[in-house]
Amino acid sequence: MDTGYLNSLIDRSTKVIPGGINSSIRKFPGHITARAEGAYFWDQNGKRYVDYLGAYGPVVLGYGCKPVREKTKQAIDKYDLYGMGSSEPEILLAEKVCALMGLDELLLCSGGSEASYHALRAARAYTGRKKIIKMEGAFHGWHDYVLINGSTTPPDMLGKEYQTSAGMLSDATKHTINCRINDLESVRARCKEFEGDVAAIIIDPYCTSLGTMRMDDGFVTGLRQICDEQGIVFIFDEIVTGFRIGLGGATARFEAKPDLVCLGKAIANGFPVAAVGGKRKFMETYTTSANGRTNFQATYYGHPVLAAAALATVEELERPGVFEHIDRIGDMLANGFNDINNRLGLDYHCNNCGSMMGFYFGKGPYKNFDQLVTTVDQKLSCDFRTKMNERGHYFAVGPYMRIVTSYAHTEADIAETLQVMEEVLKELKK
Repeated sequence: MDTGYLNSLIDRSTKVIPGGINSSIRKFPGHITARAEGAYFWDQNGKRYVDYLGAYGPVVLGYGCKPVREKTKQAIDKYDLYGMGSSEPEILLAEKVCALMGLDELLLCSGGSEASYHALRAARAYTGRKKIIKMEGAFHGWHDYVLINGSTTPPDMLGKEYQTSAGMLSDATKHTINCRINDLESVRARCKEFEGDVAAIIIDPYCTSLGTMRMDDGFVTGLRQICDEQGIVFIFDEIVTGFRIGLGGATARFEAKPDLVCLGKAIANGFPVAAVGGKRKFMETYTTSANGRTNFQATYYGHPVLAAAALATVEELERPGVFEHIDRIGDMLANGFNDINNRLGLDYHCNNCGSMMGFYFGKGPYKNFDQLVTTVDQKLSCDFRTKMNERGHYFAVGPYMRIVTSYAHTEADIAETLQVMEEVLKELKK
């Protein structure tokens, strides 16, 4: 496509789209993504970037994955949006996901925020209670129930209510309780304080809004015990981890199992598919069931073409050797970052779970958000990412933003990135 035309789109976009972008996390001044393929994307000037953003997680197989693309094309020719009943791709996808993750039932929606909203609503409907518990620093979506005390919370607001957006209703946020990650006693104390009124505890077991910070096994087991003792619904937010860290997601990596699971992102390799699934007694509360009272409806939920894209993605991930490559490439980048820092005498380090990782510009290990926000060099982290981007290796700019690789990344890509990374770290060390 003509370079001049693409450059003109930058000015044109700001005249008809607020800020020129349709999601606030896509800010990259002066940039139009012209195309993407495999592990790379190109800007309007033809500059190639090795991509470690993956559209914030969905692109687990690489851009334009041929098997997914071909099966989606076939679905476009065969299916359309229907206003009644179900279609074959919806049913086949639900069967496969339930089997792989040990779920009884599954419902499809369009985005992760919708999935967490529906899960929390079902928990409230089932228990008849109002309060929910989340962890400080965690992100579970854009709705008022959970958009408080996320990763942008300043140090002076730790332990207090910090609303992340204007226009939020305090009547909603007052029912959300924030607790410290890996601090079981803080959760016990709040559950005792609001005994009989806590509907749900929702966690992202790998704290992906803070990079990758795996919760302790004992902490997750303790949360499961609290939920069992007090009749609280236990929810895993696997929007990022589901089908990225394995076919069973985080659910397969912990002995303690959730009641409901939220899925999205990697389940469809970039197509807008999300889901909420779990135990039948909770799933049957939705109005899709004969006696359900919890509303679950939207025009585009379970779109056959999107369901086919997700089914094709999961089938590709099931192929022998795919996850082995995905994990090996992720380990190579994470271990390479740590090796460079050790050689340079720096305290920075990386945590990873296969293709998902966090780079921390501070001395860890980190177990909760308040340790991060008070000790990580946030400016240094952003400077590092900006310099890597300038050199054609794209990382989301932010102090804790997660980094991802994909099946399309090669060892040569990682070696190139590590070489540039060492140059940048030496430059920042001066």
